[in-house]
Amino acid sequence: MLTTPLAPARFFYTALNAPLMVPLVYWVISRWRFPPRVMRRLVAGLEVGLIAFAALLYLQGGSTYLTCWLVGTIGPAVCTVILYFCNLYAGGQAFFTIVTIMLDTAMGDMLAGALASRASPWWLPLRLGIAVVNALLIYFVCRKPLQDMLDANAIKWWWISPLPISIMLCMDYYLVDSTRRPPPLLALLLSAAAVLTYVTLYQFQLAINAQARATQDAALLRQEMAALERQAELAQAAIDRIRQFRHDTRHYVALLQGCIDSQDTAAAQRLLEAAQAAVCDTPVPTPVQDYTGNTLFDTLLTQTAARAQREGIDFSVQFTPPSTLPMPESELAVVLMNALENALNATALEPPGAPRHVSIEGTPRNGQFLVVVANSFTGNAPLDPETHLPKATRSGHGGGTRSLYNFAQKYGCLADCIQKDGQFKLRLLL
Repeated sequence: MLTTPLAPARFFYTALNAPLMVPLVYWVISRWRFPPRVMRRLVAGLEVGLIAFAALLYLQGGSTYLTCWLVGTIGPAVCTVILYFCNLYAGGQAFFTIVTIMLDTAMGDMLAGALASRASPWWLPLRLGIAVVNALLIYFVCRKPLQDMLDANAIKWWWISPLPISIMLCMDYYLVDSTRRPPPLLALLLSAAAVLTYVTLYQFQLAINAQARATQDAALLRQEMAALERQAELAQAAIDRIRQFRHDTRHYVALLQGCIDSQDTAAAQRLLEAAQAAVCDTPVPTPVQDYTGNTLFDTLLTQTAARAQREGIDFSVQFTPPSTLPMPESELAVVLMNALENALNATALEPPGAPRHVSIEGTPRNGQFLVVVANSFTGNAPLDPETHLPKATRSGHGGGTRSLYNFAQKYGCLADCIQKDGQFKLRLLL
């Protein structure tokens, strides 16, 4: 039975699958053990090896059950092992990717088989045409969402893989026998089910990532709010201690005068030591300037002004918050603290001789509150197309920008950035 002759179309149909799958797997997987140049050579070598192996089997044994089984099993198995070894995913992403490409290939076979019989001379051109269109769609449309979904690693891919496998097995019922043509409506429904499965997985992954980011940003926000409130409390405590010592100064002076008049130097020494202890025990932070009359806003503006002065950056403030805000003032204070910190960081990187200034403006108008944080900037900051805010250029950065975006989404604010005339402006409309 293994040597029973089969139609040559059956052999070519089986031999075509693996060469179509290899480049798709390479495009979708983004983490490889070797540099891109080495991987491209490896993929080209696998393609040549698959074609040579299929040609050798056909020349030696023709089209039989055995040669079809060998070309459809050994070649893909070897490629799967090699590509699986070369990837750097820690979980089941590589296996899920290979299963995805197998499902995609089966879907192309099923659609071609629904339109033309595999024994027809039109089947092969039709199948190759579908493969080309499919490859273009994967490369330009599907590759990035798939890579984002796999790289996020928020799903147990080993447990998700049976889902596309089950759809592929339904398709294989019509693909095992080359004489059996799938009904066009069934082929369309199974293909739509496969596509909708991945759309659902992608949306599910987005929801998981958004929830994880929201949890992380909420924790970061709580930490920043607590730090800001502690700084405000320390500043207020220092001011109170300074006021108290200033109030008690006249008593120290009177007592010291009495010690001098009585020529009691020992008592005078003890009095001076007590005064010195009171002074040293009082923290001397940067005095909180009265910019707005609000402790939180005044604290962050004072700290920003102090840092700007240390780094030789001009800092100007025209900020008058409204009496009522649509959000807790502590959350707005943290967002402004992040924005001002980013502005100072960007300005500090300006080349020598370039203008160095940071400003914040905010005035209530017509029931709304527009805040503009501007800084001198001669470079070009890439903007994220999703948030319209600066995109992080280094790993581990961008937390402040993401916090601002989440803040705007949470309270329905408008946030954007513009670069013009050597200035970078962040605008927040409350």
